[in-house]
Amino acid sequence: MRRTLKLLTISFSSFLSLAVSHAQDSDFDEFESEFEEQNVEEISDPLIKCNRFFYRANDSLYEWVLRPVAKGYGKVVPEGGRTSINKFFKNIAFPIRFVNNILQLKPKGTGVEFSRFAVNSTVGILGFFDPAKSCMDLEPYDEDFGQTLGHYGVGGGAPIILPFFGQSNVRDAIGQIPDYFLNPLSYITPVYASTAVKIYDKENLLSLHYQELDSLREEALDPYVFFRDVYQKTRKNKIEE
Repeated sequence: MRRTLKLLTISFSSFLSLAVSHAQDSDFDEFESEFEEQNVEEISDPLIKCNRFFYRANDSLYEWVLRPVAKGYGKVVPEGGRTSINKFFKNIAFPIRFVNNILQLKPKGTGVEFSRFAVNSTVGILGFFDPAKSCMDLEPYDEDFGQTLGHYGVGGGAPIILPFFGQSNVRDAIGQIPDYFLNPLSYITPVYASTAVKIYDKENLLSLHYQELDSLREEALDPYVFFRDVYQKTRKNKIEE
């Protein structure tokens, strides 16, 4: 499930989707299994024409801009460095996970997230390394406000494709607002600097996984339907965890 969220995050057809932007590492085999066994219930999509339009626009930007930049960046910066940078940005996003674990009354997740942040920010050198996971077996508890709303019974509503932000639904799109204010990167000034840093975060992540993403786009008979259905299924499963 976590790899599903990661790939949706770095696809520009789902670019910057807060609903999936805090996914963590897991074995790609887990995602491949989910891809092969994808049997989801039919999803009502009343905005499908508008969604397909924005999907094509976002996907074109991914194909012609984001993917080439990420590919070139990956040739310049070693994979180990890009992986550490990715961990750094995950560590910075701690307030989103921490607060939403509190809001969902999950004491274990709250404690683990606090411990992970404390360990990785010190021993892990500002989060560039993840000793909390590698040495202490503390896996992250990824929660966001969309999941918090779902935890309290708020349905997802209609699927929507947000320009630039990508795959979402009504509930998760609303959930992006409080998560924005919980993200320390949002407070970088001026605004264009904050936006640039966030884009760099996603480009760095994309450079690590664009090949996996490309293989999924090629194998899917209808990429829009595939990413929409997997997104809805994955969000449902994460809320039920």
